[in-house]
Amino acid sequence: MFAVAATIAARPAAAQSCVPGFDYGAFGKTSVDFGGNSSVDSFNSAAGTYAATQSSSGGNLGTNGTGSGAITVHGTASSVYGDLYYGVGGTASSVTIHGHPTVGDSAALTTNLALPSVIVPSLGANLGVQVGGTLSPGNTYTAVSGSVSIGAGTYVIGALTASLTVTSGPVIIYVTTAFGADVTNHVPSSPGTPGNLIFMIGPNVASVGLPEGSYAMYAPDTDLAIHGNNDIYGAIVGASITITGTPNLHYDRALATTVVGSFDCALPEVSRASPVVATINNQTAIVQGTFTPAASAATAITDIASVAAFRFPAIAGHMRARATSSITTAGSKFSSGTILFDAAEIGLIPGVNYAGCSSMNGTCRNVFTVTSAPEAGGVQFHPPAVQLNDGNASAIGALIAPASIVSGIGAAQWQTIVRTVLGGALGGVDRSTVAVIGASVFAGSAARPTIAYFGAADGMLHAVCASTGSSSAGSASTPCPRLGTELWAFLPRVQLPLIRTNTARVDGSPRVVDVFGDFTGNPATGARSWHTILTFQTGFAVNASPAAYAIDVTDPASPVVLWEYTPPRTPGALDFGAGLTVTAGPTLINAQLGNLAILQTANGGTGGAGVVATALSQETGAKIWQFGYAYPSPPRGVAADTVLLPTTGIVGGPVRRPVAAQRRRRHQPQRHRHAAVRVLDQQAPDRRRAGDLQDRGPAIRRRRLRRLRRSDRDVVDDERAVPDRGPAERDRRRDRRDHDRLHRLRPRDQRRARRRRQGILAGARHRQPGVRDRGFDRRQPRRLWLGQQHRTRPVRQPDRHTRGDHRRGQRRRELARQHGDLALQLVEHPAAAAVDRGDHHRRIFGRLHRHAEAHADAVAIDDVADTGRWRSAAVAGSA
Repeated sequence: MFAVAATIAARPAAAQSCVPGFDYGAFGKTSVDFGGNSSVDSFNSAAGTYAATQSSSGGNLGTNGTGSGAITVHGTASSVYGDLYYGVGGTASSVTIHGHPTVGDSAALTTNLALPSVIVPSLGANLGVQVGGTLSPGNTYTAVSGSVSIGAGTYVIGALTASLTVTSGPVIIYVTTAFGADVTNHVPSSPGTPGNLIFMIGPNVASVGLPEGSYAMYAPDTDLAIHGNNDIYGAIVGASITITGTPNLHYDRALATTVVGSFDCALPEVSRASPVVATINNQTAIVQGTFTPAASAATAITDIASVAAFRFPAIAGHMRARATSSITTAGSKFSSGTILFDAAEIGLIPGVNYAGCSSMNGTCRNVFTVTSAPEAGGVQFHPPAVQLNDGNASAIGALIAPASIVSGIGAAQWQTIVRTVLGGALGGVDRSTVAVIGASVFAGSAARPTIAYFGAADGMLHAVCASTGSSSAGSASTPCPRLGTELWAFLPRVQLPLIRTNTARVDGSPRVVDVFGDFTGNPATGARSWHTILTFQTGFAVNASPAAYAIDVTDPASPVVLWEYTPPRTPGALDFGAGLTVTAGPTLINAQLGNLAILQTANGGTGGAGVVATALSQETGAKIWQFGYAYPSPPRGVAADTVLLPTTGIVGGPVRRPVAAQRRRRHQPQRHRHAAVRVLDQQAPDRRRAGDLQDRGPAIRRRRLRRLRRSDRDVVDDERAVPDRGPAERDRRRDRRDHDRLHRLRPRDQRRARRRRQGILAGARHRQPGVRDRGFDRRQPRRLWLGQQHRTRPVRQPDRHTRGDHRRGQRRRELARQHGDLALQLVEHPAAAAVDRGDHHRRIFGRLHRHAEAHADAVAIDDVADTGRWRSAAVAGSA
């Protein structure tokens, strides 16, 4: 017997793995006895099989013990392809070698490894004793024995003495009283992936005889022993570890990044979703989702053999509510502070019943989807919901991994896929901003629970309880047993094919509004009532069809899919594409009130890159109107920046000369653009404008546009316009013109002109054809005002020729007063008659929509009117 002197640098203690000790092949809290003809080496299951990644290094052994022989290696053929580490304060005598084993170097830890006891989570209903059969994840069992199949998910078992067959992973088993299991089969095949089966042994289990197989075990309060010739692929952590006989321990280096339970991993959390301030259980909280970047490559289903090794989702995350009282101005982690709930916590995703769930009350995981295809126009009304369970596995699995893509796949593999999805953890929350919705004074029960709705990187829209208890209309008296419990999850049809490649994700932010309408039939039956409607877009995913969905969540425990909208089978040049945002609510269209959902997306048509706005009926999903704008090619920001803009690039005429040139050539009337779009603020109607008609790509460039006016000579001679110089200049021109005219008229006509200027004589030009009234010259540009009376000139009473325009102006002003504090003025010059007004207006409204998207107070186009030659639109603030 002899001791080994320390020859390597001291090793830092902790936090080189998510689960303490999983960065060692074996770690004992008090001691490690490694003997017989055993060996320990390492491999990396994340990079390949054991045969492909085996390494004669990295198989480290460690302990917190410091006494003599805290680590003992003995035997004539034992091999430790790694280093030995003992506790702080230990000496060379802490390592004892017997015989002639092969060992690496040894050293002390800088800090003893913290090994907290296992905290057993509270899962679903206790299903009692199970003998054989299949276990359901997310549930508790008193005892399990016999030959048992087990799939992806988390389990709590009192006494585990079964022979386990793992069909899919990852599987996490908490054992509370006794352990005597055998792992007879693993996925995908021997030696399997250790991270797919993890045992967490509670403090009441005194000792465990380790079985052969691929797994990891964390048992800091339990004595572990390996006897005989059992080979273990994975990692083991115990109070003490004894290895005798001829077993081989193959440490899986991929376990260092495995997250289990509440252990805080060093992996960073990222959030690109906006935080929301909401009241959670009478506390003000910030509710926000995060995601953890994947530590290894995502698994995919490429053939039958890969089905068992498929792990879902590839990107995990959290949805937390943090009390604002615990947040300061100092930087902190998302997991710090007072956490009111974390929807990713073990036990908050309900247990799985492979046969299906009868209700949505937080006791059984209820995930549903849509399997029917839409009509040629891309819309389907009230598609039937299909629950993910064994009975529907073939119908759903065939959409996830069709036989045309995965050769030889069948019902057994489709069942495994569906079970893996049901047993998966919460997906990461990337760009989806949560909507926290409480009870409504209009729709549903006044005591319905508060629900948090959000999309995640598992391809689902989740509904999570943001309050406890409460009642719901008819379906479940108390649908929320715990704060943060998942009530249900909706998996859109277009996301099903993406599960196969582990790229499913819902990044769109849900929009939830109370709407008064007919949601029972298409066509409408006329029976209208208040409903709470959730609308969302799926967002962008590679090789995915974009889609929008509406779900009636008036009763959160009984959601109804109202409609699905996808691109038509034959898309146009500018058509519905991928997007994230939705605005919805009551909308006036040609004086008729309707309920619209307006979606801003990229161009999903055949016309190249662009932006598209699509308005859908909230009741039926039918398309009401759509317009788009194609970006220039090549796009700005690339080679186009070096190319001068064309002088004829503005619709309606050439570009106006620079101001300096205009001043030099004021005697020559300059051609000006024929239209201008103005977004006016009620506080300052002449100060806030947007409407540059020049193609500039995705960026919205705005500048002040002067109103169009023309001199008498311009009107009579060549219909050309000159730009105005502002209100002061207009007043001076009018005074000079009126002064000249008064001096040319007789006294009686001078009096009439003065009275006409004051707005007393309406329509005088019809009684005196020789006298022109500039205010009512039909050759002048018409100004259709929405929400604001024209302030710069006296208001005249309309004559019989302009009374219709006046009434339309009254209607638009009333519209603006009811639906927002923004208005739009479209000024069109008569010379624009030769312009293709269809394309002209599409460009104008396309830029208007992008302007609205850039401002929180202007997000919906609430009125589009076509009155023949003139068009107008109103912009209303969001609800």
